[in-house]
Amino acid sequence: MVQKHFKEKSLLVSNEKLQRGPESAEVTVYALLVATMSYDDTVAQAVRLIAGGMLPGDEREAYQCCIDSYATARIEMAGVVTDLTSCDFARTRWEYSYSVAAMATCGDGLKAGTPLGPLSAADRDLTMVAYDLGTLKIY
Repeated sequence: MVQKHFKEKSLLVSNEKLQRGPESAEVTVYALLVATMSYDDTVAQAVRLIAGGMLPGDEREAYQCCIDSYATARIEMAGVVTDLTSCDFARTRWEYSYSVAAMATCGDGLKAGTPLGPLSAADRDLTMVAYDLGTLKIY
């Protein structure tokens, strides 16, 4: 009974928050979309560079690790979108945090000067913007 009351109250608070700030909700969703679209572009670039055969073995391994990290970040961001549309924010902070951690894992594994480095750094920044906006909106 308490859990049902809590869920109903959470939905009311969620709906109230979203109704009070449609512009900020739109900006939050836009930031999520921009981040995930950028993820797709960066992964495509990584795949092209791996397929081109110009990367040494350890760098190929780092790029593959990035591709895996991007998959994790994308899955977590999809979870955030689901949370936003269902007004269920129980996991949202964790999903954002896992996305940020995945982006950090990619960047940490890349050598300085590698072609993927600037793209990964930009994606990490986009992920942080989405995280910061989501945190302001939800919490």
